[in-house]
Amino acid sequence: QLGVRNENTAITINSILLDGNSTSHKNYSGFFPTAFFSYDLTPNSQLSLNYSKRINRPRSFQLIPTQRVQNGFTRFQGNADLNPSYVNSFELGYNYTKGSKLTLNPTLYYQRTNDDINMTIQEKEEFDPVKNQTYKYKLTMPANIGTEDRYGLDFNYNFNANKWLRLFGNINLFGYRNQSEFNNVKKDNSGFSTQARLTASIKLDKTTN
Repeated sequence: QLGVRNENTAITINSILLDGNSTSHKNYSGFFPTAFFSYDLTPNSQLSLNYSKRINRPRSFQLIPTQRVQNGFTRFQGNADLNPSYVNSFELGYNYTKGSKLTLNPTLYYQRTNDDINMTIQEKEEFDPVKNQTYKYKLTMPANIGTEDRYGLDFNYNFNANKWLRLFGNINLFGYRNQSEFNNVKKDNSGFSTQARLTASIKLDKTTN
């Protein structure tokens, strides 16, 4: 299966807080291809190879340039010049099914995010005419800084133990590396994470779980 779609985003922000202008316009368009290949190894097992390109648009609260006081020392302000981030995703998966009793679906994946949206922290000063003093605070603002690489194994399972008990869940093992630069400061963060979820569904009778 092959596909491509075009998406257009148009954003207009009206605010007296914008530098030099009361209106900010953003208009961007892009093509997003997808490719899904699958091959039946046996009647019960299948191999798949997938690629997709996605867009992560900034949320409205990340764009509005109004400062919001979080506490006496920190504030948050949106960034009207924020752009979307783009994700290229590759997956190699295997699916095994044994009737209605067991399903196993391990998937190896790699994702690269460009123009990643991260929070920046800047130290600011403001003069209080009532108290006649200057105080400092930290301003948090989203910005397009850096790239992120993520790779790992995503394992989904579904096991019908008997007529009244069903177990299903997910195990995700992944590593990541985030490289960014802001105000001439370069950062390189990496790590490894493990996430797991197990859900049990118990059937009490024909109508109640």
